[in-house]
Amino acid sequence: MSFIKVFERLVNLLFPELCIKCDKYNTAFCNICLSTIPKGGFTEVENTYALFSYKDKYIHDSIWAMKYSNNKSFAKVFGTRLSEIIEEDIIEKNYFINSYILIPVPISKKKKRVRGYNQTEWLADSIIENLNSEIKNKITYRKDIIKRQHRDQTQARTRNKKNRLEQIEGAYYIAEDKRGVLKDKNIILIDDVTTTGGTIKEIKKILDKEKIASFVAYTVAH
Repeated sequence: MSFIKVFERLVNLLFPELCIKCDKYNTAFCNICLSTIPKGGFTEVENTYALFSYKDKYIHDSIWAMKYSNNKSFAKVFGTRLSEIIEEDIIEKNYFINSYILIPVPISKKKKRVRGYNQTEWLADSIIENLNSEIKNKITYRKDIIKRQHRDQTQARTRNKKNRLEQIEGAYYIAEDKRGVLKDKNIILIDDVTTTGGTIKEIKKILDKEKIASFVAYTVAH
């Protein structure tokens, strides 16, 4: 066991987590409480699935804690749930597709340097970790293909829908040395939350130019 794993286990023993909703120990969001949250489904954004509604207070607060307060525990909880949905969809609908590329929505280099992490990568890490081996063997995890340009104002703090959409227009691009690698590939995109759907639509736009075979996005909330 690595030193980091030992340290994390020691911290958890000394300072056990409390469920965000019921205050029970040893989990950021317990299964009992999660089961009380209304389930999501495929949204009006094309080929986009959301686990929960972003209007729920506990879902909203947990995503903000993950996104802005360096709380990786919520990513582990939600990533586990997303892995279950992805497995179900692959088994029920697309089992005979041989391979997929799973891509987390990127943030800019500057934002990642300041924040120290990308929460959608945490979600993707948790998804890969929790997939069963048969499904996992079908998926290649890539976080080096899609890039994001830096914009001074963040989407989450841009309340006007028109301004939010303008903020992300042209913000994403395919890394120069990765052009062509997505041709005829089946893409799974991972994001934490979709509100206007602008991010997913913008990324889908650049993926279509790469002539991908299929596309589906999974998010925690909508």
